Amino acid sequence: MTYSPLHRANPSSVTVTAGGTPVGTVDNVATMLDGNVYQIPELAANPGFDVRFNFTGLTFLPDAIVSRTWYDGAHLVQLELWDYVGSAFVVIDQIIPTDSYIIVETVFQPEDRFVSSGAAIVRYHHNQQGIAAHDIYWDYVSLWHRPFPPITLYA
Repeated sequence: MTYSPLHRANPSSVTVTAGGTPVGTVDNVATMLDGNVYQIPELAANPGFDVRFNFTGLTFLPDAIVSRTWYDGAHLVQLELWDYVGSAFVVIDQIIPTDSYIIVETVFQPEDRFVSSGAAIVRYHHNQQGIAAHDIYWDYVSLWHRPFPPITLYA
C-alpha cells in the first residue's frame, strides 16, 4: 500500500497592505521554534492590519493552513484565502487573542479556486479599528496537503 506524502510549502514573500512597520522577513516563518519571528504592530486605524503571505510554485492543492501565531490584541483576526475565481478573499477561520503562541491548523476543502498557476495568498486581516499597543507575531506559516490513508478495520 502506498500513501501520499505530506506536501507543504512556505510563503515566498509577504505583503503588508495595512499595519505598522514589520519586524523580520518572510524567511522568519519557514521553521517553527527556531527563535525567528515575523511581527506586525497593529495600527490605530481600520483595518488594524492586512498581512498577506504569498505562495508560489505550488504543485498541490492545499487543504490546510498551519501556523504558529500569537496575537496579543483584543479582536478576532480573519484568516482568509484568495479566491481566484470570485476575485475576493474568503474567510476560512478566525484567530483569537492569546497570551502566548498557539499552533493553528485550519482545515478546508481543497479547491482549484484557491490556487492559480501554482500561486496562493493567505491573508491575516484585522478588519476593525486597531489599537497601536497590539501586535501579531508569526513563528511559522505554511500551506499543507495532508494524506489521509484509508482506515483498515480488523475483525
